Amino acid sequence: HQYEPAGRDEVRAGAQLAFGDYVETIYHFEKADVVFSIDSDFLSSGPACLRYARDFISKRRLEAGQSAMNRLYAIQCMPSNTGAMADHRLPVKASDMEGFVRNVAGALDIAPAQVGSPASTAQANWITSLVRDLRAHRGASIVIAGEQQPAVVHALAHAMNQSLGNIGKTVTYTDPVEAVPLNQLESLRQLVQSMDDGQVELLVMLGGNPVYDAPGDLHFAESLGKVKTRAHLSLYDDETSALCSWHIPEAHFLESWGDARSFDGTASIIQPLIAPLYDGKSAHDLLAAFTDEPANSYDIVRAYWQHTLTDRTPDFESIWHRALHDGLIRDTASKEKVVSMRSGWASQTTTSNMAGPLEIVFRPDPAVFDGRFANNAWLQELPKPLTKLTWDNAAMISPATAKRYGFNNGLTDSGGEHGGSGAEIVEL
Repeated sequence: HQYEPAGRDEVRAGAQLAFGDYVETIYHFEKADVVFSIDSDFLSSGPACLRYARDFISKRRLEAGQSAMNRLYAIQCMPSNTGAMADHRLPVKASDMEGFVRNVAGALDIAPAQVGSPASTAQANWITSLVRDLRAHRGASIVIAGEQQPAVVHALAHAMNQSLGNIGKTVTYTDPVEAVPLNQLESLRQLVQSMDDGQVELLVMLGGNPVYDAPGDLHFAESLGKVKTRAHLSLYDDETSALCSWHIPEAHFLESWGDARSFDGTASIIQPLIAPLYDGKSAHDLLAAFTDEPANSYDIVRAYWQHTLTDRTPDFESIWHRALHDGLIRDTASKEKVVSMRSGWASQTTTSNMAGPLEIVFRPDPAVFDGRFANNAWLQELPKPLTKLTWDNAAMISPATAKRYGFNNGLTDSGGEHGGSGAEIVEL
């Protein structure tokens, strides 16, 4: 089973809904003159954000005879760095996002199963301008959806890219970077069900902290107690380790050998800077202990690539040392894959359970992420993008909403030797 609490399940589901298969989407912002971002913070988050930021900005440098810049249209339900960079930004409620995107798709003559909710005059004018610009840049535009958007919105983005002739030019597809792509939340549910049914006698957990970050309605800690033997490989003696029979100290990635793939599939060798300080073990070491021929991380990683690269040249040593020197294994990027939209994809809709005048949207923190880095005080003191907040737990609302509910947008000051400043507290 696999589980990442702030994962990309909707991205995978969107690809499967659109194409009937899991695929990886690669965006080429250096070739795009117009970008439509659907609640996507592609300049600051996601597996490829550093590359995407570089490629996007390359179209905004007026040099070497270049006289025109790209344009970014962004719809968002909360502020982000990408939205701050947008030439045209429109706030849209989270519950209205799918309907808005369906209206854009309809204006592009993509016939979804249903149209979105009626747009306001401002939204309708915004959509008209956006669609006109996208049509004028067929094959040189990108439609990208944020990772948190539901699967149908991702499918709509794929359909718009296909309709605009972007596929194969500014948007390409490859096989998944993950070895075994799946719906990770569903995988975790299956594990909990197996534990509840008494089918699990030994559970080995490689990293993670599901007792802390699994969805509350799964009652993971309660189900974990039904497993006879529980082993946890972890950097910390955390909430999950406290409920396990065995806590195995994990070697930090700077203490161990390993390998990884980037967003485009390019492989890299993880090299240790020091020997393990506390006799920590890597996931390779732990899993190898269950085999007939236990081996250390270095031997496992080297043997895998020796077997994988033997078809290139008999001189594996030169490739290996070159990879260690360069930091990557050349020519390992995923090959482009041909895909096509399947029929019936637009019949799926997202049921919103939001009701009332206010909606709340949660996003991973840019510093402490989903809370896993909350013990790092330096990250707590790292100013947040846009707001520059540190330590505080703020509810970010629009000035119009604050005025409607009578909130004060200013700070209150108290003097004296121990004076300070404060803001109003809201209860949600």
